[in-house]
Amino acid sequence: ILYSLWTNWTTVYLVGVHHLTLVQAAWYAWIPPVFAMAGGFTGGWASLRLVDRGVPARAARFRVCLACAILALATALVPLASTAATASAAISLSIFAVSAFSVNMYTLPLDTFGGGRAAFAVSMLVASYGAVQAIVSTLIGAVVDVHGYIPVTSVGALMPLAACAVLWYTRSTRS
Repeated sequence: ILYSLWTNWTTVYLVGVHHLTLVQAAWYAWIPPVFAMAGGFTGGWASLRLVDRGVPARAARFRVCLACAILALATALVPLASTAATASAAISLSIFAVSAFSVNMYTLPLDTFGGGRAAFAVSMLVASYGAVQAIVSTLIGAVVDVHGYIPVTSVGALMPLAACAVLWYTRSTRS
């Protein structure tokens, strides 16, 4: 939900909440995607460092996912940002965390099932994201229209923790 939120709604948020023109919003809207890219690299680097220190790959990736889920809780604070600059910084932190999380979540099937069997799991993750994007974006718009961004960012902030719970309770016990 958070990746969908910020890739589709950052400009709308800055225009609607901080009353920027589209040109003014463009001065800020390019920053979160840069942090998304940095989050992807950082998430992979962090789990690699843990693996290099002897942590099993699946455990390393889960630890990074959990740390990112905790960091993503800051998403709930985005609507409290008093300026477009602080909002952009908070959005950037949120998308950084979810990108670092995603890199590790998408790698877990490789660690769990091996390369030969992981393709199906990864393809299901990608297909699920596409389906969720189509549904969630419409729901985000409906909630924002009626209640503003606080419910969306509050629920979004909790979703990575919920995903960690799913990862934990569905983890494979295979070596």
